[in-house]
Formats: sequence, structure tokens, C-alpha cells
Amino acid sequence: MAVFTRITSRQRQADYETSLNLLKQAVGENLFGGQHYPEVFITDDGLAEQNAIKSPFPEGGSKLCLFHVAQAVWRWLWNSVNKVALGNRKTLMKEFRSIMRSSSVEQTELPYKEACDSPTSKKYRNWRTYLQSHWERESYGVLLGEEQKCVAVIPTTMQRLQCDCTKT
Repeated sequence: MAVFTRITSRQRQADYETSLNLLKQAVGENLFGGQHYPEVFITDDGLAEQNAIKSPFPEGGSKLCLFHVAQAVWRWLWNSVNKVALGNRKTLMKEFRSIMRSSSVEQTELPYKEACDSPTSKKYRNWRTYLQSHWERESYGVLLGEEQKCVAVIPTTMQRLQCDCTKT
């Protein structure tokens, strides 16, 4: 349920900060079920939105949107600079998705190792480096096995801010 939507013409940090502060002022004490901040923000990988969150909601955590992560990986695989053969792109993406779809952080270890050791992956040193860079990040939204009571979603599609914050 969207409780707040604001469409902006840009995706600048100042625009996000203004939107978040307007939300905070409009809802006041009842924001996020009286907790005053969401337990986690789900964002794409934009620094503007991640930095904007820290000002009004320093207590809230931040995770990356798995849709946007998958989109970025798919674009990386299709980028001709990376020289991944057309026939191998789907295989590498499937291996990456198996990591993403794990139900807990602990359960990502086996699919990650399998992805690194696969015959297709071994053809592309740059892919294994890219895969490792994702593995080392701590901000992925592996939320399937977690109880998240207050979540704020900040998609950049259509430059809108949407908060879904029903406390259970």
C-alpha cells in the first residue's frame, strides 16, 4: 500500500531528501507504525537515494532491490566490452539468479561456489571478478527468510518515492 508518492523531475539527492522530509512532516508520530523509521529501505544502487536516506532516517537500514541488481548483471553480460559469448549469457545469469534466490545469506554460499566453479564461468575471468565484487557487498536485500515489519521502497522508475510501511 503506497502511503506517499511524489513525482520529481530529477533523481538528485536533494530531491530525495525533500521527499523524505515531506513524508516525515506529513505523517509525524505515526510514521512507520510509531517506530519513526523503517527497518530497511529497498533501493536501486543509486548513491543519491542511499545518501538521502541517512539524513532523515539514520536508524533505518538499506538493502539493494534484487530486480535492479539482476537488471545490472544482465546489462553487464550483454555489454560487448565484457566479451561474453551470446550462448553463455543465459547460463551465467541463471547461476547468478540461483545465488540471489537463496532464502538466507548462509544458503548463498553453495550457489556462489557453484557459479564460480562452473565451466562457463571459468571461461571468463572478468565475470568471476564481477561476481566476486557482488559477493563482497553487504547491502543486498536477501529478505526471504526475514520478518521485515516496516519497509520503505524507493524505486527510481518514474522518479517516484513510495513507502509501504504497514506495521504488523
